[in-house]
Amino acid sequence: MLKYLDRDKEGTIKFHIKNINELSTCVYSQVVKIGNMPWQLIANTECSTTTGNKKHLSVYSYCSQGVDNSPESDENVGVNEEYLWSCNATTEYRIKNWNSSLNDVAVKTEWVCNFGISDYGVPGFVEWDKLIDEKNGFVKDGGIKIEVLIKVDNIIGVKQREVHDFLQSENLTSDVKLNIEGVIIYVNKDYLSLYSPVFKKMFYSSFVESSMEVITLKDVDIDEFIQFLEVIYPCHNEITDANVKALLKLGDRFDVSYVMKECEKFLTTKSKLHLSLKLYFSDIYRLKYLYDFCMSNITDRTSARSVSCSRLYKYMSESLKIKLFDKIRHFL
Repeated sequence: MLKYLDRDKEGTIKFHIKNINELSTCVYSQVVKIGNMPWQLIANTECSTTTGNKKHLSVYSYCSQGVDNSPESDENVGVNEEYLWSCNATTEYRIKNWNSSLNDVAVKTEWVCNFGISDYGVPGFVEWDKLIDEKNGFVKDGGIKIEVLIKVDNIIGVKQREVHDFLQSENLTSDVKLNIEGVIIYVNKDYLSLYSPVFKKMFYSSFVESSMEVITLKDVDIDEFIQFLEVIYPCHNEITDANVKALLKLGDRFDVSYVMKECEKFLTTKSKLHLSLKLYFSDIYRLKYLYDFCMSNITDRTSARSVSCSRLYKYMSESLKIKLFDKIRHFL
């Protein structure tokens, strides 16, 4: 089964707690959308009858779907339809072992999540003395890494992301088959041709592909290509740090200026990727606006050194290296 079919309903939250002393109180991970609902991983220390009156690390998953922190929110409880949601959740918690993944500690739970029971987890996940003993491999430089894999299904009361199923031949808007890694997907020739001169030539020129019932695209990853289509198709799915590299590669290969511009806009406004990677993208894909953005953010010796000392520097063009050198000279 393709990864993309279930990717919206499962996700992993990775939480690096750099100082385990912070666990004297609850610490919260960043929010991750899974099943179009906001999820967080919570960790804290616990010593209670539940943990045998011994200090343990406890972990919980928390879904804040429908939570309203506005002053008037209490008056709406029980009335607002946003509170009438639920889903089945399977969570697998894992504390990473720095020495070997074979020594990770993992526990799986299943529960029905709703507004009344929005957090659930494992009190007493790992005994504290075992956790902090560095010879056990869970602590490094005073920090630990925790992950939770969350899978949700039977979602009720939460609007799901619009998805175009490219595997369904019944879709009336599809009139050509593409074979990618042995998987047949169905797309619309006219629609793709509007965005891509490469597809237009492939479908309507004298190329041999135009008369083929099934067109094979080589050297293309099926999941990356479907994400690429989902950005082009009317659902216009979002660009993220996780997919922008693949989108740029395919946008360039198929000459889809819309994708390239959207990626450039994302990289200059929302992306948290390192400056050196953004500059590398601007170089190989000739993205002038992104290039100007990156160069304007090289403002001192530290930022200049972070680029010139990055592993990507050797892959940058000679012309870019010369421009970087001129930029760096001003800080010497």
